[in-house]
Amino acid sequence: MPNYLFSTEVEFISEIIHILYVMATDKYIPTGIDKKQVDNNENEKFIAAIDQGTSSSRVIIFSINNGSIIAMHQISVTQSYPSPGWIEMDANQIYTTILECLNKCVEQLKSVNKSTKDIVGVGITNQRETTIAWNSETGEPLAPAIVWSDARTADDVKKFIRIAPGNKSNAFQLITGLPIHSYFSALKMNWLLNNVKSVAEADEGNKLLFGTVDSWLIWKLTSQMCHVTDVTNASRTLLFNLNTLEWDHDLCKFFHINPRTLPKIVTSSELIGVIQDSKCLMKGITIYGILGDQQASLVAQTWGLSCSVNENNLSDLSKVKVTYGTGAFMLWNIGCQPYFSDKGVLTTIAYKMGSKGRPYYALEGAISFAGATMRWLKTKLDAFKDDAECEKLSASVYRKQGFNEPDPCYLVPAFSGLFCPWWQESARCVICGITANVDKSDLIYAGLRSSVYQTYDVLFVATLAKANNKYHSLAPLMTLKKPTEIMVDGGMSNSDTLMQSLADILNVTVRRHNHSDVMTALGAAITVALALDIDPTGLLKIREYSSYKSDDYQSTFYSKISSNDRAVKLYGWHESVKRSLHWIPNKSINESQNTLLDSLDLICNEECENENRIKKNQCSLNSQKISFGLTAIGLFLLGLFVGQRIK
Repeated sequence: MPNYLFSTEVEFISEIIHILYVMATDKYIPTGIDKKQVDNNENEKFIAAIDQGTSSSRVIIFSINNGSIIAMHQISVTQSYPSPGWIEMDANQIYTTILECLNKCVEQLKSVNKSTKDIVGVGITNQRETTIAWNSETGEPLAPAIVWSDARTADDVKKFIRIAPGNKSNAFQLITGLPIHSYFSALKMNWLLNNVKSVAEADEGNKLLFGTVDSWLIWKLTSQMCHVTDVTNASRTLLFNLNTLEWDHDLCKFFHINPRTLPKIVTSSELIGVIQDSKCLMKGITIYGILGDQQASLVAQTWGLSCSVNENNLSDLSKVKVTYGTGAFMLWNIGCQPYFSDKGVLTTIAYKMGSKGRPYYALEGAISFAGATMRWLKTKLDAFKDDAECEKLSASVYRKQGFNEPDPCYLVPAFSGLFCPWWQESARCVICGITANVDKSDLIYAGLRSSVYQTYDVLFVATLAKANNKYHSLAPLMTLKKPTEIMVDGGMSNSDTLMQSLADILNVTVRRHNHSDVMTALGAAITVALALDIDPTGLLKIREYSSYKSDDYQSTFYSKISSNDRAVKLYGWHESVKRSLHWIPNKSINESQNTLLDSLDLICNEECENENRIKKNQCSLNSQKISFGLTAIGLFLLGLFVGQRIK
């Protein structure tokens, strides 16, 4: 550890001895901080949480005592779309907005007569998979950050699948828990190496560093002292081994990534580094935790809740959360043994708190467009002016919708393909079922409900996941029971219509905290508390289901529809999804191809198939009738025979 952190050599040596103790006990409290003092109301202490997302950067300072928000600042960040399917961000803007948020929060602290000396540590949570390449000497980014939902590597994905074992997208599932897909960082890194000259040159000159957003922020905040990432972010790269919790060198070789360019992997809760940027007013404060944003939300929503596990069935009813932000993400904490799905659900690291802590795993369903769908309706189609109007119009459609009827129309938001469980990069957005009676309210409602239907899809297929024989001797018997309730957070969760629709379509109890929009930051704060051996109970008070917004604020939602009504609505959704799939053809269209006749032939073939199906069913029915008739005649003759014998 560099001695610039301490004013004297004695303090430096003392801290080294203390860290050696940490290695033995996995408990670290920085010199000068008294845990009893932290717990004392008269000496209130705080934790700062950096929360960097796709649409904004923010910093929140929480009270350790009761979880109250002492300071908060948020700044919007921008995305650019240079080509169809491409989504980029400015890495420098990502950092400067975080820096500004940190400094604004310090100013807010001073305004209430508080000091940065009262901040015991900083935690970081971030958008995952978004990939940044930078020069290790200059510290400058070599290309725009490639955002997690970017689909530019779709063709590369096909190439890698062709050379993967068995030519399967899930060839590395038991190692990484992930399919080969443009969503994950390895494909983005490979693209940067092959398409950006400065990245390739930096790699050749041993000056290239790759990282996700957490790595980039820590590198900048620590003045280039720390190039690290945590297990949750590493598990989203397609280069991380779920079994060893390290970079997998065979996978690095497969995707042509030099392991030297990758950050060191740490746990989610430990001493990471010290803020050294002279422009930051929190200089000198230690970073103690990192979590990917969805794992941070899972920790915040479910930490400390009880679960139930028996020998042959794992039923963790309270540990499923869904976050609705730019995208939507379902995470299900499944404990210390991984489950795997062949239906499109991902297996990922939920968290690992400290070097002595066990890794916890989660099943995840990732949806690329949720809040982004509503933003598209607002900005591109001018469908509504603000969230209040959006909620008013969608609620009016919900109230007038008939039972056992499909939705007025369906919107499948496959703007750059579909994620879980479809994993179809060739899918594109479609709006289906429109009649002359449909207006913009119905379209808004369809956009909102698209997140609901996609959540149903990912949660349903998650229940089909199975344990791996490698981890479970009773693997064939191990099952996941459908949860009866889910926790929901994120900006979109403020919509009552969305929450009620979730309860209806998923047929579960939906719970929403009135501070749902700060759950990711709260998760980051919890990692700091755990690293410092501070009981997070005080922090968790913020998630209590009590009303702070208004007297009529609803925190719990229950299903109001019948099973048949649910089936009708789901049928309409899945028929719409079918029409969005394979929109981009696998082969080029030639001028000799008559697409009209092809379409008509398809209809004729479908009609013939239906006729054959009807005839087959009719033959089966007639066969049953004949069988029944023969049986009846046989019984009649048998009766006559028996009667004659009796006589």
